[in-house]
Amino acid sequence: MIRKRGNAYQADVSAGGKRKRKQFSTWSAAKAWEDAQLEAGGLSPSASTYSSESLSGASSRLIGVLWGNSDYSFTVRRNLDEVLEVIGDVPVDQFSDKHVEKLINHYRSIGNSNATINRKFACLSKLFRHLHRTRAISFMPYFPRQKEPVGRIRFLTLDEEDRMFHFIRQFSEDHYRLVVFLVDTGARFSEALKLEYRDINKAQRSVTFWETKTNHSRTVYLTDRAYEAVMSVEEGKPPFGSINKWTFRDHWDKARELAGLGHDSQVVPHTLRHTCASRLVQGGMDLRRVQEWLGHRSMQMTMRYAHLAPCDLKLCVDVLERGRGGMVDAAVLNTAS
Repeated sequence: MIRKRGNAYQADVSAGGKRKRKQFSTWSAAKAWEDAQLEAGGLSPSASTYSSESLSGASSRLIGVLWGNSDYSFTVRRNLDEVLEVIGDVPVDQFSDKHVEKLINHYRSIGNSNATINRKFACLSKLFRHLHRTRAISFMPYFPRQKEPVGRIRFLTLDEEDRMFHFIRQFSEDHYRLVVFLVDTGARFSEALKLEYRDINKAQRSVTFWETKTNHSRTVYLTDRAYEAVMSVEEGKPPFGSINKWTFRDHWDKARELAGLGHDSQVVPHTLRHTCASRLVQGGMDLRRVQEWLGHRSMQMTMRYAHLAPCDLKLCVDVLERGRGGMVDAAVLNTAS
């Protein structure tokens, strides 16, 4: 793989179980070194010529390949359509830094946050990584990551949970079972809906999520009410298989209004996952366990909750003020020394 790094080109090769990197001033020099390393490792060098394909053609061809039929694929398609509107249908092998700059200026002009820009670039980056890996383009474009501020984590208090769940239960018993399960397991909404009856371990009172955002399965144990939530359906049927996500979202929004939280746009279904994580951290669970419980790919994601960990900083003040009545006299310090 050859990436552009500033004014240089970095070649990155894995051959013979070893990974090697080297920078060159020109792409052709990087390409020659890459081919030599591949040949030395008993692999065929990549093609020296690259066929041109339009960005729209590559997008249409690869959305299904890279994102499948997931709900997120619709977001990807919308993001890529926006790219085409801004920079035009350029050939993928001519995509350059000036196109990235134009996109950043556009995103900022319409009020996109740095986090939103990063998500949109993630789609483009994944597309171009595949094109580069399959030798459709000569080098990987650079998508600068925008600095994201650490935002507030919105979670429900016990009182807010009681009010929200009360009204959701009035609308639908199935939706009530789902919110109880989500807040007590920290599962993502999509993970809960894909859960099957065979994924429940009655002996251990646990469930295993096989289809996850990170493509890594994980098992979590169930509270009494979460266990009741998954077992309150006919044996053999998916616990939440009958739930329509649009109907659920409608009931959620109505419950939020009735619970007196209509003004708070941050109270969304994903808030239940934040609530579970926050309660675990506030209860003294170490961050490594919380990471495994939530299925975070990296500890960086879990660190968002670190500030909620129990920590009595008042003890620091007590230590600093112990035996002091105010400013310390210099003579006292000299005597002590």
